[in-house]
Amino acid sequence: MAPPFRWIDTNDHGQLEWICGYIARRSTKGTLPVSWSHILSTRNNQAVAERLMELPNEIENRETSRLMKGAWQTHQYRRQNGKQVSFQLPIVTLKQLDALSKRTGYSKVQTLSQLISNAVEDQRKDAAKLKRERESFNDSLKKYQVTAQQAEQVYCDAVDGLLSVLAEEIDHRCRYEERFGELDSLSLDSGSIDEYDKLVKKRVEKIEPILEKLKMRRADIGQTMRKRMEEKIRVHEREDYVDESAGER
Repeated sequence: MAPPFRWIDTNDHGQLEWICGYIARRSTKGTLPVSWSHILSTRNNQAVAERLMELPNEIENRETSRLMKGAWQTHQYRRQNGKQVSFQLPIVTLKQLDALSKRTGYSKVQTLSQLISNAVEDQRKDAAKLKRERESFNDSLKKYQVTAQQAEQVYCDAVDGLLSVLAEEIDHRCRYEERFGELDSLSLDSGSIDEYDKLVKKRVEKIEPILEKLKMRRADIGQTMRKRMEEKIRVHEREDYVDESAGER
């Protein structure tokens, strides 16, 4: 059987420093052999290792060496692979993990670690995707709000323009009726209809640009102003025809 503490590598300064720390922790708990008093008083890491390796091959020393070596190996494993933990899983989950690890060819620990890493990566991707979708939605919402505000402004401008034209037309009619009487009883003769048609088209051409703004807003405004006035002209033409027919009889 190999003497105790021969596993120590005197060239590994990290190991020597850890051994001194281990001895210091154990000594405060009173779990080291009393015969180690000369080792505990040593301040140099190299000297501590040499004195440990000089200890006689006795049961107490071999057991302390075994415990120290096991603690060192655990320290090395945790440093390379992370802190070791234990937890309980339902039997069904354990069976599923076992089956999955067999299919992948990895150990259960490696399989579980990969599953967690994949879940974290999926969550990161989902969060990034959600962020992009939220930013896209906010951009679309801002564009919609700007478009809605512009459309509302166009509508308001169109209504304001129509009200101005209507006020102008009412003003013209009232001034005309104040001087010549009401228009309802007046009819047009055949010689006046052409001039009337020209005046109507002139007035319609003034209003149509304003009405086009309402069409841009997709408002249901019915017949165009031009069609409405064309119907008025046909009414006057029919009235004139009726008057001429009555005069001939």
